[in-house]
Amino acid sequence: MLRGVGLYCLLAAFTVGNALSYDVPCNTNLNPQGILGQPVGNSNLSGCLTAGTGLTPDPDPTAGGDFTIAWQITSVSGGYQYQYTFTDPTAPQKALSHVIIGLSANCMDQTCIWDPTPASAGIQEWGDEGNSNPDIPDLLWGIKFNTSNDPTIFSVAFLSNRIPVWQNVYAKSGQYEGGETYIYNTGFDPTTIKNGLKSYYIAAPDSVVPEPAFYGMLAAGLGGLYLALRRRR
Repeated sequence: MLRGVGLYCLLAAFTVGNALSYDVPCNTNLNPQGILGQPVGNSNLSGCLTAGTGLTPDPDPTAGGDFTIAWQITSVSGGYQYQYTFTDPTAPQKALSHVIIGLSANCMDQTCIWDPTPASAGIQEWGDEGNSNPDIPDLLWGIKFNTSNDPTIFSVAFLSNRIPVWQNVYAKSGQYEGGETYIYNTGFDPTTIKNGLKSYYIAAPDSVVPEPAFYGMLAAGLGGLYLALRRRR
């Protein structure tokens, strides 16, 4: 019961107190490294992966040579606001088709992710999907976002009560010299993952469910929010 009430209050706090905004610049903390599934730490709440170091473009290394993925994670009332910007300046020939942001395995629905913007194509285990994700290095549990009008810059955002940890990411672009173009983080490699090696990842929600004490702190925060709203009136 406590958890159900807490989740309701959490969603209410997000809805009342926080508006989504995005387009994250790739100008700070370039190509940080970590271990898959480990907490990112405060110094990596914002960062950016660039092609050739943090990102591996395929099939032609020059095809995604200017591709970047930037993120910014902000602490908000009851959790975190996650924001990402995918930039593919070599378009329109190779404009973005869709992106998949890795999540921990039990982060699977609205109990983990709220208000995805734009609307997501779902959270599940993604593979090749009939060549929709060509040469994806391994199965990826994550949230997928489809683009519209094949943009060169694509930003997404959502809210979560899960702490940020290092995760994999995959992005699919359009055609390049008759072939599909795609890009993923350099650490998205079965050998690297199996051996727990440090490599390049993005920050995304973990599987950790908040403890009951979290909801007590949330209730106190909601009380303060209510009083602040009453003062404004």
